[in-house]
Amino acid sequence: MEISIDITELILDHNNIHVLPANGFSEKCHVEFLLIDHNLISRILPLAFSCLRSLQKLSLENNSLVKLNDSMFMELKHLSFLKLSENSITYIQPYSFKGLQHLRTLWLESNKLTRLDAKTFFGLKELRKIYLSNNKLHTVNALTFRHLTSLEEILLDNNRLEVLANDTLAGLNKIKTVNLHVNRLTTLHKDVLIAALNHSRESDEPVKLSLRANPIQCNLSLCWAKIEEKQKALEWDRGMSPNCINYNQRWDVDFCGYGMNQSPFINLVLS
Repeated sequence: MEISIDITELILDHNNIHVLPANGFSEKCHVEFLLIDHNLISRILPLAFSCLRSLQKLSLENNSLVKLNDSMFMELKHLSFLKLSENSITYIQPYSFKGLQHLRTLWLESNKLTRLDAKTFFGLKELRKIYLSNNKLHTVNALTFRHLTSLEEILLDNNRLEVLANDTLAGLNKIKTVNLHVNRLTTLHKDVLIAALNHSRESDEPVKLSLRANPIQCNLSLCWAKIEEKQKALEWDRGMSPNCINYNQRWDVDFCGYGMNQSPFINLVLS
């Protein structure tokens, strides 16, 4: 795949590419946007992108990748957008994205991921948005997102999560959107969102939370969510708050009172 034309955008979708070889692109190539969607790529050899020093956007959607390792993208120092959706990725080796210090958007939805480890996303300090919808995730290490201090939007919907550790999003005070609908969650601790909720009060921009279609039962421990909603720090996705914390004056006064911060667990049914 020797490309020697001085171009900035290269489209190679819907071909029959199986492997991206080492040094497959010419040093004369100054591509900033590379799209290789809808191929059969199952292997990306080390140094495959070594000559694409100016690359900012890379899309490998709908290919046959199964694993990601720490040599695939290490040369792409200026990459800001990486799309790996609709592959068959089951495992991401620790430090696979370590060199991508300017990456802002990462798409990994519609793969076959089952777990996220502590170093899965290590090094992505400028990441703003991460899309992990439609995988098979059942385990997220409490440290997985710890270093993503610029993160604003995280989509974990349509997975198999049964619980999130209290400090899953600890310290991530820029979070604006958390989508957890269609999982198997039975509880959600307030501490998961505490940093974002504290910041939202200061910025007057509520955290948008989706928990629809989880097997969570209503009880009094919903008080923190009710209070955060009344203080406009929390906003339910599409306005779909749980039935038991819809605006009901008696529920407010008799159970939660005004400004009380009771049990930090949510237990609710969302349809």
